[in-house]
Amino acid sequence: MGPVKETLYITGSGRLSRKDRTLRFDREGDDRPRYVPIERIQDIFIFGEVELNKRFLAVFVVGSACFAV
Repeated sequence: MGPVKETLYITGSGRLSRKDRTLRFDREGDDRPRYVPIERIQDIFIFGEVELNKRFLAVFVVGSACFAV
């Protein structure tokens, strides 16, 4: 049995990107980004205005993560 994966809810505006196997969320108005290992994410629900880059999308299109925008 593998590690438990979590659902990530993004309610604010900002930018999603990745570096290596880590997701980075830079929230507008906050100087501290949030980092989450990609292996821990099952689903991502986005409720705010969020920019995505190609490197971020490439990981999740190949994987089995579900997006709800």
